[in-house]
Amino acid sequence: MGVTITQGPPGSSGEHMDFKLLEARGYSIEQESRLSYRGSPTGIKQVVLAIRGGKRHLVSHCKDQDSLRRHSRIQSLQAKIPHMAKILDRVESFLLWEEAPGKLLWELEDGRPSLGSIEDALREFVSAIGTVKLVHGDLRPWNVFFESKTKQFTVIDWGYSCFIGEQKSEDARLHISGRNPGVADAEVDGVDLGKTIASLRVPNRTEEIWKLPPNIFSWRPYPWTN
Repeated sequence: MGVTITQGPPGSSGEHMDFKLLEARGYSIEQESRLSYRGSPTGIKQVVLAIRGGKRHLVSHCKDQDSLRRHSRIQSLQAKIPHMAKILDRVESFLLWEEAPGKLLWELEDGRPSLGSIEDALREFVSAIGTVKLVHGDLRPWNVFFESKTKQFTVIDWGYSCFIGEQKSEDARLHISGRNPGVADAEVDGVDLGKTIASLRVPNRTEEIWKLPPNIFSWRPYPWTN
């Protein structure tokens, strides 16, 4: 019998996923609960892992052909993109990603890199994806990992990505235009980079941040949308 998992909180109508295809390729499937955003009242997310040969992969699922084609193009370009969590395998509509090392920038207190080094790494990332006409669409402190021992930055979560000049998914359109109204697609990641650096300058980034008005640093973590 294959493993079946419903993505989403208990009682939700989340996406129902059957992993028989992955199991047939020799992967074992596990699910973990992880804290998304420290201090968030709703910050627990479910993460699906596919494990083979002792190596862990994060699993995502492309819900339609447009998403699958977009991610396939991203996979073909990923060697040109520094600081990107790489797609290591694709099994039909399932994507298996490398597991980013370290902690999210938002979670770091001790051993956090300097704002200058964060900005340098993210500018390198934004420049590289701009060269291939790609927009990440959600470049924020809770989508960037940092590993302190290796000084490695890793950007995750391409769910709102798009290619410049091409039609976006409805989710990406609403997300990008809702957070950055009037900003051209080619400028979105640069604007988000600036907001990321500004947000990390706020001294108290943990539980108290949820009590601040959203205009303190332009937007806040989920569940706030601005």
